[in-house]
Amino acid sequence: MSRTYRSMYRLFTPITYPLAFRRINYLRPGQSLPNGQVIQGTVLLADSAERAWKALDEMPTVVQAGSKKIGRGISSNMSGYGVPGNAAACDIEVQQDGRVVISIGVCDIGGGQRSSVAQIAASMLGVPLEHVTLRLADTAVTPPVGATAGSKTLYYCSNATFMAANALRKRLLEVAADLLEVQVDDLVLQDDEICVQDQSGKKLALLNVIAEARARDIPLTEHAVFQTPKEKKFASESGTGIDWLDFTFGTHAAEVAVDEETGEVSVLKYACCHDIGQALHPQSVEGQMHGGVAQGIGFTLMEQLAVKNGIIQTPSLREYLIPTSVDVPEIATILLESGQGLGAFANRGIGEPPAAVSAGAIANAIYDAIGVRMTELPITPERVFTALQRLR
Repeated sequence: MSRTYRSMYRLFTPITYPLAFRRINYLRPGQSLPNGQVIQGTVLLADSAERAWKALDEMPTVVQAGSKKIGRGISSNMSGYGVPGNAAACDIEVQQDGRVVISIGVCDIGGGQRSSVAQIAASMLGVPLEHVTLRLADTAVTPPVGATAGSKTLYYCSNATFMAANALRKRLLEVAADLLEVQVDDLVLQDDEICVQDQSGKKLALLNVIAEARARDIPLTEHAVFQTPKEKKFASESGTGIDWLDFTFGTHAAEVAVDEETGEVSVLKYACCHDIGQALHPQSVEGQMHGGVAQGIGFTLMEQLAVKNGIIQTPSLREYLIPTSVDVPEIATILLESGQGLGAFANRGIGEPPAAVSAGAIANAIYDAIGVRMTELPITPERVFTALQRLR
């Protein structure tokens, strides 16, 4: 047991220590990591802990049969996204009929990047979402974005899309400003129209501006390349350099029931809170959080790769257990929006952060319930039962 944990046990009772101890020790803006990297911007760890813990109280009580022990625990994390020296590209074309075609090599495997990319272009160019066509992940026609990994994909592709759409937006506004005899800053582009922001009521249909731009041979296609800062990359030899350009901070809270006769652990309630900068597509963000928690419950309580004499003993989902709908409780998702992410419109990576916190929250809840500290995953009934027998 670490010195930190021993100190924690002396200072706080099991009921008070989760929030009080962490509130004292949470990372704060301006502090440095072991690699020398200084944390920039907002760090809402304390806020996320308060919100997640409070959410458990607000959720309905789950009644348990028998004499099971109930406990609660929290766990916080910081998860990096974006690495130095990477690039992503995007092509956008504004067509004659006012439709927008986006070509980008992002591979959306459930994270919602396609929706966010379309929303960015539609918002910047003032067209309905249904007028945006996406060409995704076709190496023959789409520029590269890089692998869908590391919670970096939306950071990269949102910035590339924003850059291309913004360049086209400026050209259209310049044409409209010339036609309306006003300054570009006096115009707003929305709902397929370009309007003057005053009481004059002067405006132009976007289609007319597009036609005029074409007549003037102004290109309405744009290729944009977004590049991450070329910071010094992390070097394991010296322990210095930048591994991640920014971090997503969050806290999870769990309530569990432990059957002392069998060692079985059931997750009764779960709250998941992260600072996501700004949610471009809230449903996608919540979906990432739900999926991450479900995966986290799986590798915390049941997923185990068994190998004997070099042969895998759990080759299929019949032997390798994963959570079902019975194992995953109601999940409260709380989105904090500090507005300080590196992505377009200040989004932060949220692919992997929710999956990495469950083990700590559930293990702490088990300790709160039965006074046994579990240090090995998965926390199976056999391991809990054995630990209880040692305690006795």
